[in-house]
Amino acid sequence: MGDAFMRYRELYSLWVSNNAAVPELRPLFRMPDVEPDGALSVTDSLRAGVRALASQILPEMSEPKGSKT
Repeated sequence: MGDAFMRYRELYSLWVSNNAAVPELRPLFRMPDVEPDGALSVTDSLRAGVRALASQILPEMSEPKGSKT
């Protein structure tokens, strides 16, 4: 569980410093009841939410820029 917490925080740190470069990640850090820069518990609910968002975000990120419809 600690590894998932650290990876989420690292990803959040990257997003904060480069959010204009990867706006697709925004939903991961706007999840209800989740404070990525504050108190964070890696629960089954958080894992399910991150997985669901990732399944939506990853295909978007693999599309060439400008090809979105």
